[in-house]
Amino acid sequence: MQKIRLLIHGDVVAPVLRLIQRRGVVELTPVEKTKGLYVEHTNGDYRFEYISSKLEFAVRLLSKYAPKRKTLAQLRTGGKIETTREEIESLVAHFPHEEIVQKLQDAEESYNRLSALIENVHNTAKMITPWISIDMPLSHIIETKTTMTRAFAGVSMVRAEVKARLEGTLPEHTYALYPISDSLFTVTIHKAQQSILKDIEKGLSLESIDIPHIDTAPKALLKELKEQKHLYETERKIAESHIRDQVTHLRELSILNDVIRWRKEKHAIISESPATQNTLIFEGWCPKDIFQTLQEDVYKETPFVDFSIIEPQEGEIPPVEIKNTGIIKPFESITRLYGLPGHTDIDPTVFLSGFFLIFFGLALTDVGYGITLSLITFFILSFFKGLSQSVRQLLWLLCFGGIASLIAGLFFGGYLGIDISLLPEWVQRIQRFDPIASPLPVLYLSLGLGIFQLLFGLLLNIYAEMKRDSFLEGVLSSGPWLLLFTFLILLGMRSVEIIHVASVTLFKNGIFASLVLLVLTQGRHEIGVFKKLLKGVLSLYDSVQYFSDVLSYSRILALGLATSALAFAVNLIAGIIGDMVPVVGGIFMVLILVIGHVFNVGVNVLGAFIHSARLQFVEFFGKFITGSGKQFMPFHQEERAIIIKE
Repeated sequence: MQKIRLLIHGDVVAPVLRLIQRRGVVELTPVEKTKGLYVEHTNGDYRFEYISSKLEFAVRLLSKYAPKRKTLAQLRTGGKIETTREEIESLVAHFPHEEIVQKLQDAEESYNRLSALIENVHNTAKMITPWISIDMPLSHIIETKTTMTRAFAGVSMVRAEVKARLEGTLPEHTYALYPISDSLFTVTIHKAQQSILKDIEKGLSLESIDIPHIDTAPKALLKELKEQKHLYETERKIAESHIRDQVTHLRELSILNDVIRWRKEKHAIISESPATQNTLIFEGWCPKDIFQTLQEDVYKETPFVDFSIIEPQEGEIPPVEIKNTGIIKPFESITRLYGLPGHTDIDPTVFLSGFFLIFFGLALTDVGYGITLSLITFFILSFFKGLSQSVRQLLWLLCFGGIASLIAGLFFGGYLGIDISLLPEWVQRIQRFDPIASPLPVLYLSLGLGIFQLLFGLLLNIYAEMKRDSFLEGVLSSGPWLLLFTFLILLGMRSVEIIHVASVTLFKNGIFASLVLLVLTQGRHEIGVFKKLLKGVLSLYDSVQYFSDVLSYSRILALGLATSALAFAVNLIAGIIGDMVPVVGGIFMVLILVIGHVFNVGVNVLGAFIHSARLQFVEFFGKFITGSGKQFMPFHQEERAIIIKE
């Protein structure tokens, strides 16, 4: 990354920023306002904010009424709309989006108003329905000059208890208890006796119900409400039809929605940028290998622009982006899962790619599963065009992982759990490992690969320090450990007579010399001889961590065993069920095979991916990556709803 400054004349700032936004290779950063500069807020950004909100509303509303059944083309594009820049320019110039949006706003406003009226009618009808047996306005019974009426919730037993207490307290004909429904009744009583009713209500913990205050008999009012509701529903259907009539314009509105959002973002950048009377000032970060091409493209647009490379401010950390090509590109998804390396670190993608593939293949170790995984992912990549770049990278990674599993399966005899003795002789001759019958060779292979990757990580640390112009620092940090592990490996190989060069004593002396170097070098940053030596001695404890890292690679053996064992178990169970169940046993056997192997491939692909990635993140990256980088966030056109065909 390099930091750049752009001075753009105000008359051409919009087309220049549009070009930069289309290219999507510059991360713009705030510019410090100094003397002589000002920030002029124009009405342009507010205008685009207003139009964008209107289009967003229209797209969201029409999407509710658009057909839900996806066509084959929609599946291929992930629901996005394919368009061209020529169509976009034509829509911006001629499509009457303001008129359509206004129609939609009017229709939705009418629809919402009528929905509220219908809801109000419904609630009113629900409230008075229990009182339909009363043939007079309810407002007449709530209170008269001398009486008052209260309503309570209660079944027949409750009413009987209330009536009994009223009879035991008041003279006959001084009260009236009237059942409204199975669970509702009223009590009418003289106002002078209302305290007695309150005592009964409190003593029986009665639930008081408000009597609706309406000046029409409930039955007549319900009829009136029914007619009103029918009228409102008819009018609402008309409003809804007006909305549906505009669904045919959803495609054009969705395209414009993306385009206007881009313009809104562009004008927001312009309105926040410091300026002189005629010139606006922008600063940002741009990849070094793209800067020259971007500069040439902008100068083709207009000469009234000045590009310059500037030095970052003190303490300013540049953003980070990683760039790989060819078959290495998909492995960026692993690096991005971990987080981008620091801006002074090296990109680990190319270095992890081979290790990840080998570990993934050894963890899955099945020809059938590998072929299945590769075919499925390749079909998705070929058929679905609307996938994001990150998803495509991940799918390509899994496709390569399937190929690695296929190759590993040939050497490990993994064929959907089928006993290899039942397969042709030429297939049997390819097999070199049997993880179930002889797991130790596979364990040695896993640990050997782990040792090799850890040593490679230490070498990468020296290389990374060299890139930072600190070659000696890298040698002193990792060199003694490299020597120690190299002599340990050679000693082990000499002890089991894998090699016959030199003597055991020579390798032992090399180990002791490496330990002395560790003590002398690992505390070099401390102050004072005693602290340097103490830190050096304590650094020897790190060997335990290295030993733990090596043991972590045994998970490769465990995953390979799990794949083979589960596949074999599925076949065994299917065979037993097929023999046990008469007539339809074959059907059950096929179902068990399909479901069992689908489950097995899903679980073990997930396990192979996660654990292979973990070995990179924890055991490998820690040897040479020192920090985490700030994500490069270029100013670009985010295609949310559309795909532009160049």
